[in-house]
Amino acid sequence: MISSVLILLAQSVSWGLIGALSLFFWKQRREEMNKVSPIPIPSFENTDLGAALASTEEALSFQDANGCTRFQNAAHTALFGKNAVNFDEACQHGRIFKQPETAARLTAASTAGQSWHGEVEVAAVDGHTVALEAHALPVRNPQGRPAGAFLLFHDVSTQRELDQQRERESRFERLDSLGQMAGGLAHDFNTYLTVMLGFLDAARTSGPLPPKIATWLEQAERTGWRARELTQEMLEFARGSEPAKSPLCMTDVIEESAQMGVQGSTAQLKLHLAEDARHTEADPRQIRQVITNLVRNAAQAIGSREGTIELRLENRLQVSGGSAPPIPADFICLTISDNGPGIAADLLPRIFEPFYTTKSRGTGLGLAITHNIVKRHGGFIRVKSELGVGTSFEVFLPALATVKTTQTAAAAA
Repeated sequence: MISSVLILLAQSVSWGLIGALSLFFWKQRREEMNKVSPIPIPSFENTDLGAALASTEEALSFQDANGCTRFQNAAHTALFGKNAVNFDEACQHGRIFKQPETAARLTAASTAGQSWHGEVEVAAVDGHTVALEAHALPVRNPQGRPAGAFLLFHDVSTQRELDQQRERESRFERLDSLGQMAGGLAHDFNTYLTVMLGFLDAARTSGPLPPKIATWLEQAERTGWRARELTQEMLEFARGSEPAKSPLCMTDVIEESAQMGVQGSTAQLKLHLAEDARHTEADPRQIRQVITNLVRNAAQAIGSREGTIELRLENRLQVSGGSAPPIPADFICLTISDNGPGIAADLLPRIFEPFYTTKSRGTGLGLAITHNIVKRHGGFIRVKSELGVGTSFEVFLPALATVKTTQTAAAAA
């Protein structure tokens, strides 16, 4: 009897030990399966893979599963400069990427395994903005869990600038065709207006008229003259007459032209004209028209609220654009800035198109004529705008070496 009890007790203890051990090993196996096994970060510099990654021309880095950068090749370091030293911190504090969400998307690739690619803008080592095509390529461990990501950056600034240049050239070709058509229509319309205005003037001055009839004729004549002014602008845009150039001191025409542009506006003018600003060879009448058009455009953008229009004249010995480094130049630059509402980025490429306007009463010819005049003078115009901040037009015109040299050459001729 006692032996039977002992046997039963031994069996119970054995089964209990077996159950406990089974539970222990099951839990241990479960923990091993759930444990994240990050990819060991190789010493890239001492491997064939590291040599290939380090020598690639594209900027490349690797982040581990915690979002910490473990490797950067030479191109990556050169691209981000001093920010490459503390790349993760610079990303978190917004010192690299222009778009705030970019850093979060790149981190999500390494910590959550979410692949991503897109175009981003970054502040390069010399301060200018570079357009990059970014690729975040997640890496997973044998259990399929996120273990980091490779980040690849490809500079697309040059390609973007080429695409924009081709688009501008295409637009200018369309502008030339449109200008020729507008010129033909404006010529015929101007002829009809001349006849109409002649008959209106004859009717108004033919003798005593009832006051109401005289008022109607006067209003009709004023409207006709406004229509004729528009056709003259169309003809001037279409003809593209060559400027009658002569040495011109820009400071002699800026203030007068700017005052004409703000007539009837509440905007205040601020002039910053460099005393050493060099002369240019230009048609004074056409340059006055350029300044008046741009200042009037700024005043109309400001509208009835209080605002400021600043005009700044200076010499420019270097010109840069986009990601391209500055190149030697020999220009004078007139910058006309306002603190109006600004222009949306998607509208900027169209502002020099004839008849395109965002104003309810605009003709859409002022900026088109301005662009053509500056182009005929061998210069160019750049525009920068930000919604809620304002707009700046930069007018570049070739500078004369010295006024004295030019005048001496003219006298010798």
